[in-house]
Amino acid sequence: MTAIPSIEKMIEKSFGNLDSDHDGYLDEADLKRYSDELINKFGRSPDEAAAGNFRAAVQGMWRHMQGAMDKNQGQRISKQEFTEYQLNQASTEVDTFAEAIFDLANADDNNHLSREEFRNVLAVEGQKDPKFVDEVFERYDSDNDGSLTKSEYRKYVQEHMR
Repeated sequence: MTAIPSIEKMIEKSFGNLDSDHDGYLDEADLKRYSDELINKFGRSPDEAAAGNFRAAVQGMWRHMQGAMDKNQGQRISKQEFTEYQLNQASTEVDTFAEAIFDLANADDNNHLSREEFRNVLAVEGQKDPKFVDEVFERYDSDNDGSLTKSEYRKYVQEHMR
């Protein structure tokens, strides 16, 4: 079985993915670039409903992050603020964001992620090891139907991205 990275490593990777200008801080422009990049990586048109919903979820996530993490109210979030919050949070914002990613990745709009669609999600996150992807997919496909429901995907996110 392939080892799942530690939560600290995943938080560090998440921060790196979001910090699109690599200045060591997150700001609203970083999250806008991130959302545009993911919409493009999933092959979605910026005009599609899923893309609009994703942008709205990212904007909501930014507002939540500012209120919860930006301790000095400098309109940006340091890596330390991000890490401390992620290690201690229990936010519905993560669930909302996970559902928006799910909808963006669900290319055929059938409300299930196929193994290939899930592979694309993890590839966007930087995980391209097919054995790892297959093991994670099989672990969370609780009904063994060969696809992940939103509930199954949300469980993956809750256990591995918080």
